[in-house]
Amino acid sequence: MAEENPRDTDGDAAILQPDTDITLAGETVTVRRFRYGESLKAQKEAEGLLTALAEMPADATLQSILDLIASHPDDWLRLMARSTGRDVDWLADLHDADGHNLALTVWQVNQSFFRLRLMTRGLSRTLRQAPSTSSASLSKPDTDRSTTSPSDTPSPSSGGSPSATAGAAGTHAPS
Repeated sequence: MAEENPRDTDGDAAILQPDTDITLAGETVTVRRFRYGESLKAQKEAEGLLTALAEMPADATLQSILDLIASHPDDWLRLMARSTGRDVDWLADLHDADGHNLALTVWQVNQSFFRLRLMTRGLSRTLRQAPSTSSASLSKPDTDRSTTSPSDTPSPSSGGSPSATAGAAGTHAPS
């Protein structure tokens, strides 16, 4: 009896290359995860959509995300075209149900692309909004400043870390 190698599973392949085949308009279409070079081009092509997504609250619903996508149809169609290798016009002519199915699949397959861009944009926004310390306040003696206790100082467990702050700023894309 041959032993199975626990590393040889379909799940591992899906994690490494989560490309997915779906049927649209009677044709099999492969939805691909953006490779690095594609992601650079996709980021540029969908700048308006990505900016708008980064401004959504962390608890955004799937419907609110789909509504936002609908307000940036050209950006979204370009992303779907890049992910499928299909022409934008072909995608725009799909039946509504096929287009919706494709939209959800592109979002799922490329969720790492969206999460990374939204996380970095949110972190940048959080850092820009943080109060800056002027050189004058740095030169004041400690007696002129208000006293803080250790409980006043943010800790990673209390949400004071950059990643927790970024999460609070609404940078997480729903799964």
